[in-house]
Amino acid sequence: MSKLVTITSKFYDKSGRYIRNLKVKSRYQNSSRENLKKTDTDGLFVFQASPNRMVEILAKPPKASDYTVVKVINSSTLSSSEHPIKI
Repeated sequence: MSKLVTITSKFYDKSGRYIRNLKVKSRYQNSSRENLKKTDTDGLFVFQASPNRMVEILAKPPKASDYTVVKVINSSTLSSSEHPIKI
C-alpha cells in the first residue's frame, strides 16, 4: 500500500475572500469514488490522496444544482495550511 499525501486547498470568491462551508469533494480522475466535505471556517479543504495521481477538485456553489470541476491537480503537488493550493 502506498503512502498517502495530504493536500490542502483554499477556496476564494471573486473578491478574494475565502469561502466557508462550501460543499466540496475530491476524486481521482476517471473515478466515481468521491471524498465529500465542506470547507472549514478558513475556507480550507484538506484531503488525502495516493502520490502521483491526477485529482479533480469539485465544488457546489450555494444556488447550483450539481458539482462542477474547479481544478485538476497532480496529487504530488506540495501544499500546506500556510501555502494551500488556491482555488
